[in-house]
Amino acid sequence: MAHKIKAINLSLDAIYKEATKIGLKTVDQINSSAGTGHQQVPVTHPGVGDSEKIVGREADVSMVADMLLTPNNENGLPVISIVGMPGQGKTTLAKLICKNDKVFRHFDEFIWISVSDDFEDKRILNEMVQSLTQTNPQLSNMGGILKELRKHLNGKKYLVVLDDVWNEIPEKWESLRDALLEIGGSSESKVLVTTRSSKVASTMTSLTYPLKHLSDDDSWIMFKPKAFANGGAVETSDLVEIGREIVKKCRGVPLAIKVVGGLMYSKKSRHDWLSVQDRHLGELPEDVTGVILRILNRDKGCQIEDLGSVNNLKGELKVFGLEDVRTTEAAKKANLLKKSRINALQFHWSGGEEKNTNEVVPEEKNTHEHVLEGLTPHSNLKRLRVQNFRGKNFSSWMMMPSQSSVVLQNLVDIKLIYCQSSEQIPTLGHLTCLKFIYIGGLHNLKRIGAEFYGHIAEVATGSGSGISAGGAMFPALRNLRLENLRGLEEWLEVVCPSPFVKVFPCLEVLELLCLSKLSMVPSHFPAIKNLRIVGIDDAAMLQKMSSKLTTLTSLDMLSVKGSELQLLVEELLGKNNLVALERFSVVNCLNLTSISDEIGGVTSLKEFKLRDCGKLTCLPKGLESLVSLEDIKIENLEELTWFAGGLQRLSSLVHLAVVDCPKLKAFPGIHGLTSLKTLLISGCKTLTSLPSGLQDCTFLQILHIIEYPALVSTMDLRCLTSLRRLGIGGYSEELNYFPWPYPSTSRGASMLECVSSLESLYLTGWPMLKSLPVQLEQLYALKELYLWHFDGLEALPEWLSNVSSLRINSSDSDCDRKKTLSFYTGNRGYWRASKGGYELSSGLSKEQQKWQVDALNKKGQREQALARTNKEKSERVLILVKLSSQSSDFSTES
Repeated sequence: MAHKIKAINLSLDAIYKEATKIGLKTVDQINSSAGTGHQQVPVTHPGVGDSEKIVGREADVSMVADMLLTPNNENGLPVISIVGMPGQGKTTLAKLICKNDKVFRHFDEFIWISVSDDFEDKRILNEMVQSLTQTNPQLSNMGGILKELRKHLNGKKYLVVLDDVWNEIPEKWESLRDALLEIGGSSESKVLVTTRSSKVASTMTSLTYPLKHLSDDDSWIMFKPKAFANGGAVETSDLVEIGREIVKKCRGVPLAIKVVGGLMYSKKSRHDWLSVQDRHLGELPEDVTGVILRILNRDKGCQIEDLGSVNNLKGELKVFGLEDVRTTEAAKKANLLKKSRINALQFHWSGGEEKNTNEVVPEEKNTHEHVLEGLTPHSNLKRLRVQNFRGKNFSSWMMMPSQSSVVLQNLVDIKLIYCQSSEQIPTLGHLTCLKFIYIGGLHNLKRIGAEFYGHIAEVATGSGSGISAGGAMFPALRNLRLENLRGLEEWLEVVCPSPFVKVFPCLEVLELLCLSKLSMVPSHFPAIKNLRIVGIDDAAMLQKMSSKLTTLTSLDMLSVKGSELQLLVEELLGKNNLVALERFSVVNCLNLTSISDEIGGVTSLKEFKLRDCGKLTCLPKGLESLVSLEDIKIENLEELTWFAGGLQRLSSLVHLAVVDCPKLKAFPGIHGLTSLKTLLISGCKTLTSLPSGLQDCTFLQILHIIEYPALVSTMDLRCLTSLRRLGIGGYSEELNYFPWPYPSTSRGASMLECVSSLESLYLTGWPMLKSLPVQLEQLYALKELYLWHFDGLEALPEWLSNVSSLRINSSDSDCDRKKTLSFYTGNRGYWRASKGGYELSSGLSKEQQKWQVDALNKKGQREQALARTNKEKSERVLILVKLSSQSSDFSTES
């Protein structure tokens, strides 16, 4: 056994030396989970290793932490984006922020998702479930995913970190945001994003934090211990001088500094160091989960043929900078065909996202084709990604079934991304292990035809190598996504000479995203469960498919246009086509004027969602027959005036939301909704009364009835004894008092008996109100109290010292923006006044807290007088006031 261990150690040393010779570095860890194409179960709270010294990011951590802790003034889910170039340390910074004491104490849950280019809402939400449960359920139904997330996040303050986001399509972010909002987390929940692109940050309508490069001094601090570690180069004045020049070429990029520092460790002489100083270092890719191959440029540095001598590579290999490889012969020298232990490959050329295909010269196209031809992989390959390839044709080992059936026989997952000059896609129908296909950004692709499926005769007869038994095409495919194909006009139906040939027999998820010119699609999807259609301009092309979707369980339509949209929806819902449908979501379909009453025949439906359909005037009567419905969300239907049917029979309904429907005249009764747990009614400006039957919903846990400007009275809510979160207010501005929903009982019972379960209270005021409801003073058990738009409030009541957590947001009518007053209870023992805000501590005595409230009122009165004198209200300056010796560290707070 000792001899075996010694041999293994010698083998590992040899592998390390081979990798070091050509600049290959294993950074962090290798994730080679074959077959899924995604990370394994993500950790809930990722951290930075204790042994890893983080340099020069203290100020960045503090500033982003403050952005995360700033109260949210608007409805929605706030997003903060860290933007920086590859290798700049965005992911490391995000991890440090999660470990920051203030951030860690503030949020209840931390969820880390590695996104990359796969910005698919269901995948991200599934990984959120995995993170929270530390299991891998792989739920296929959106309703089931959201139900599981509600179980873990409802009412909690959570921080979701979306690492390395590439998505620039607003509709995809909106879809994910809507799903996150449906979870029902605290309004203090946030999303933290890391991305290379400011356009991504803009797409997500986020606050942006541009990450700066490290200073030369910080860069040297990071470089020095790696280059001059024990056993490395000796730290002489000559090498220090040369080293500082080398570090400057890294341009303050942490990943470049680390890799170059590791490279210099093995170089001992002044001559070796000078040779590196003279090199053009170039940019390094950011990815820190796999092996990075650096090809510095075509004249100097590592050449791709150097990869040929590394025979023990295992797992995932990512090759960047392939634009600097010129010939098939050079690419063949990488010897990928003999590297049997590599199961995942990524080929990257630079610049494909922004470069116009018309600008690509023929010589460049030919060069890319020659290089890809020479990168033939071993047949053990399971995952393949080709990005920014600018050749017209893919290589023969991808396009010709006679070759690909051998080379790609074990392929499970393929992604073709921004291959903008490609006019055809590879032949894939004969691959028996293929489960996932993603094709995006191939703007020159105009049609998908027979070449995609394979040779029909071979498939039909079962002859030919690699053809599955039974003659099926795409026999194992589960998920197919076509996205952002600007030129695609036709996806042709396959013509089979035999009725025994099956096409897509296992396909469950089909996504057609941002295919504006597409006018024809096939209908052979016998097992499809989830259909997602986004950004289609011709609804008519979906009609042929609509009559054959009997297995469909989830239908999402977003930004579908065309005069045939109305007919399409009617055909989908009619004739009992969708007998298995559980989720129906239509968003931003402006041509939709009504929904057929035949939806009542879709008795399996559990989730019904309509948003941004500006011409829809009423909801169908058939809705009242959907007794399996659990979730209804109606949002921003500007012309909606009424519900054609009632809701009383929907005894399974758990969540009901009607938001921003300004012309809705009446809300149906909700008698009999015994399972209802969440009711949100907001922004329905013409409603004059609350829904009848509200008192019957005794299991209601979350109730928000706000922005009811025509409402002059509320109703008695004492029977809703299970409420945990209540939001009320925004009623008629003629009222000079707040209609309180908990009147005193005839027996003189305390209001506390009726609200014993209430944890969070949200009150929305209006200008006529000069004071808060006096009943608030009795709510000692509240965990959170939020007050919005009490602009006429003249003074803060003394009993605020009893509240455990308070936030006030007030809008200034003289300014276009909103100011925020913030009150917290913590254990720091001091008041803190910051930009427009204050924090209150519970670490003081009642007398001290009462004194603080009085002092704040007097300060506010002085500020108001000063503002009137200057004829404008300006933002409060930063003030720190120390009130107790307990707060010796308060001055460090920003």
